[in-house]
Amino acid sequence: MKNENNKEGNIEVRRKYIIKLEDGFHVRTGVTIQNFLKNYRSNVYIRKGDIEVKVDSPLSILTLGIAKGDEIEVKFEGEDALKMAQDFDKLVENNFYE
Repeated sequence: MKNENNKEGNIEVRRKYIIKLEDGFHVRTGVTIQNFLKNYRSNVYIRKGDIEVKVDSPLSILTLGIAKGDEIEVKFEGEDALKMAQDFDKLVENNFYE
């Protein structure tokens, strides 16, 4: 876990996760994440390997082709980033409620 303040006073939090979903990320997972994000003001970026996407739609998540066993890094950036990261931890722990 890494927490930093950037020059605008926003918080940046990074987390790494190993994906345990049997089918990896698919449309339902993308929609679940998108619905989760509606409760927060911060931006979220997901990185797999050398590719990072801003999570602004389920399709943006699917472009990464995240499969079971993949490691991803998630960056939360904004005023409520720490709370968002803590709640996202719970979402991952619960396998995105699938």
